[in-house]
Amino acid sequence: MSESPVLLNKHEVERLLTYDDLIPRLESVMGKFSKRDSSEIIQPVRSVVPIQQHSGFLGVMPAYLAAEGILCTKMVTFYQRAEGSSLPSTQATVLLFHPEHGNVTAVSHTNLHIRCTSVHRHYSRHTILQKSF
Repeated sequence: MSESPVLLNKHEVERLLTYDDLIPRLESVMGKFSKRDSSEIIQPVRSVVPIQQHSGFLGVMPAYLAAEGILCTKMVTFYQRAEGSSLPSTQATVLLFHPEHGNVTAVSHTNLHIRCTSVHRHYSRHTILQKSF
């Protein structure tokens, strides 16, 4: 029987993921992904499930990084919220799977701000470098 998955809350994710660690990883993965014929990263088009009754959507984004043995899925919900709502309009959770056996090994809250800011810094840096030459 497999072990219970590790559960990481928002604060643990923020403590474990730093911009200095995340930016080089994102640069590497995005570079590999941009080679559309690459078998290193398998990332199908995201699936979106409309939740019309509640003014929301569920996005599911699976990915497999073969060389690194990473199999994961990010699930993001987007909901219209009334002004003053205590719930965020966007929430995300990442499931990490054991690629050989398929069992869930970790569940984490995802701070979309950290990833989006890291990607923005990556593109800004490369845009500045390209304009410098």
